[in-house]
Amino acid sequence: MSTSSIRRRGSHALDEYQKSNPHKIDSARQVPLGRLGDPLTDIAPAALFLASSDSDYVTGLTMMVDGGLLMGP
Repeated sequence: MSTSSIRRRGSHALDEYQKSNPHKIDSARQVPLGRLGDPLTDIAPAALFLASSDSDYVTGLTMMVDGGLLMGP
């Protein structure tokens, strides 16, 4: 399975989740970026970076992958 097909499936799954959970759309409006994070395009790259050798020199990091939610509006 190609990366692009996984991304398409992931985005579709996110769209379906938001449609079936309309109360979550209000939550997305509170995120400064205005949308919920996509697991494949937003969350996974951060996790892969931390799991890779590219992060060998990273110590004691708290990486916030929340679309700016903790920073506030």
